[in-house]
Amino acid sequence: MSQIIAILLIAFFVVVAPGARAAETPPSEESIRELMRLNGVGIPIDIVKQNMQLATQTAVRRVFRDQALSEKQEKILSEVSAQVAAMFKEEKIEEALDQVYIDIYRKSLTQQEVDGLNTFYKSDAGKALIEKMPSITLQTIEITLRQIEPLVPKLNIIEQEIIRRMKDEK
Repeated sequence: MSQIIAILLIAFFVVVAPGARAAETPPSEESIRELMRLNGVGIPIDIVKQNMQLATQTAVRRVFRDQALSEKQEKILSEVSAQVAAMFKEEKIEEALDQVYIDIYRKSLTQQEVDGLNTFYKSDAGKALIEKMPSITLQTIEITLRQIEPLVPKLNIIEQEIIRRMKDEK
């Protein structure tokens, strides 16, 4: 019986284990760059810019909740996107994140997974997902902000209570 187990273990390490290790080969930088190009890795930066703009506009509109904004105020509010874009360009955020993304993809995905994703993003369904994901993301953020907004006063009370309790514990 122990000979059968030994033979099975040898077979596993000779036949199965190398295949398992091969499947876990880290992806090449070239394949990751292709994936980033196909899935629009720049889109997250655009979403961050849009989210920052949306958050700023939401905060400003909250201050003027019961008042309609004048044309000049609306213009000032619309200047936010230009300021955010300029800030991202000046700080070279996109360039700085390029290598970070490659490292994250390399640590998170195998070559086989990257190849599969590249195939998917070349398909019509993959292209549709890339095209529609920014809108989907913005809609979910807007809905989330609306759902959370009524909780802000309660969260402020909790925050004040925590600060009070922590000061009492000194």
